[in-house]
Amino acid sequence: MAEITEKRDTRVSAFTLFIVILNAVLVVFLAQMTVGVRQQVATVQGKLLQIEELSRRAAPVRSPGDYLAEQCASCHSERRYLGEHGTANIQQLIDRMNAFPDAHIGVGERNKIHGALLMMKCQRCHSDEVFSRLAMINKQERKTTVLRMWEHAESKMSRQEVMEILKAFEQIQGF
Repeated sequence: MAEITEKRDTRVSAFTLFIVILNAVLVVFLAQMTVGVRQQVATVQGKLLQIEELSRRAAPVRSPGDYLAEQCASCHSERRYLGEHGTANIQQLIDRMNAFPDAHIGVGERNKIHGALLMMKCQRCHSDEVFSRLAMINKQERKTTVLRMWEHAESKMSRQEVMEILKAFEQIQGF
């Protein structure tokens, strides 16, 4: 009977040892898989950031003139919509245009048109290349760049007007 008990104890010990070793191997295997998956996720995230950066660079940048030509040129000549905005309140101009029966300017379009006309103040000095460079940087860098330019240039515009122009740029670009 002692021999049977010893054999049973030996079998139970061997089985327990086998299970412990199997569990240890499985834990090590799962840990390695987890590390591998984390590395792959980090790689994919890096590639997604690169793709996002490239897509921002590849996306066509719309200058305020392009946007206004698209929205306003069916009724106005370029001289008309580019010439008068500097002498009047932009919001009053848009309200006056919208009062015409054939003008179908939605609320979102009004804001973009207003912003594009504000941005025309920037195009007095800056080319479309500047707008392209602004489109390639992130929102915070854009804000910093525009505010630095505004402070440096000692512009006659208010800080609020500059921020409205920046917001308009982002709306027109679809950011």
